[in-house]
Amino acid sequence: MHADDIDSIHDDYATLLEDAVAVAGGKVAITDVRIVEGEGDSEGSRLGQLEFERDGKPVSILADHLAEDYYDQGAACEALAETAHDDDPRTWRCLDFERQPHRGYDGIMVLATPEQAQAPQPA
Repeated sequence: MHADDIDSIHDDYATLLEDAVAVAGGKVAITDVRIVEGEGDSEGSRLGQLEFERDGKPVSILADHLAEDYYDQGAACEALAETAHDDDPRTWRCLDFERQPHRGYDGIMVLATPEQAQAPQPA
């Protein structure tokens, strides 16, 4: 997940989820991806909902957007988790790596089996 600016939260979540569905094998349908702005936005932040349908069932995830051209990384991770089919033993996991303070990093998500998730990660 790109941590730097994206084109628009109103379009790019759909692309992110479409790509994740393809990686997960295309067994679920994610449709009608949209941002619903919340009321009472505070300065510099917009609290709202990332909403979509997964196989026709509504999904709503709290999303806090600091700007229109940045993902809410937590909301994006939650949304990615919805792209793997229920009978798939794999789950989306954030790859952890050493980070330097005050620098932006893309989020690296992998679709891993429980065994793969237990494997040591490179230092």
